[in-house]
Amino acid sequence: IGVGFSVEIDRTNRTILVGNLKSGYDSLKQQLLLDPTLQGSCGTLSGADTEYQVTQNVSSTGTCFTISANNVTLDGSGFNLTYATESSGAGVLVTGSANSTIKSFYNITLGNSTNLKSPGILIDGSNGTVVENNSIRIVGSTATSANQHAIEINRSNQTIIRFNPMITTTGRDSSGITGSSSSRAVLIEHNSWIHTTGTTAIGISLGTPNATIRNNSIPNSGGTADIQLSITRDAIVELNNFNTSFSM
Repeated sequence: IGVGFSVEIDRTNRTILVGNLKSGYDSLKQQLLLDPTLQGSCGTLSGADTEYQVTQNVSSTGTCFTISANNVTLDGSGFNLTYATESSGAGVLVTGSANSTIKSFYNITLGNSTNLKSPGILIDGSNGTVVENNSIRIVGSTATSANQHAIEINRSNQTIIRFNPMITTTGRDSSGITGSSSSRAVLIEHNSWIHTTGTTAIGISLGTPNATIRNNSIPNSGGTADIQLSITRDAIVELNNFNTSFSM
């Protein structure tokens, strides 16, 4: 494409942007279609810089999808994902990945409530993950420390959770969104319904510095709190609608 040009691939919009950054002339932009990889079953998504497009409802006995490469988009395309029907696992596990996106699942559902420690989405050791436009419904267990969170974030930075129409859990000790102190910079915004009903469950529970929580609806009805922050350094909490409590 010539000396002095750079190429930027925008996976979200399936475009390639080509621009001359070293001259004073207007940048040139060329849009090309990037075909997604069709995905009809659960499995490991290990192709970097790839969009995987789900083509039907999917189900697994344990973990359904594992994202282990950088710049992966998993597009649920409005289909259902059922996981952990026989053993503990996650609906989507993002591990050792950077800049991945999980979007547009009609429903992510735990298949068997007796399988403890089975989150809908588990982000572990990954940076720049985006979770958007998904409904996650976890009907969980009453067992102590069931830990069947809808979204769980561990050892991960710059996570964005936004525009999800429904995030619900019913299990004991099972939060809608939870993040550990080993994570940094979580943005949670514009989620329409974050609802927990289990004993000692929390709508949003973060031990994460640099957290921003804004414009969410969190009508908790059975847990300890709607929002609970154990580390408040550089936290922003604004414009949320919640019923019961906010604790820091």
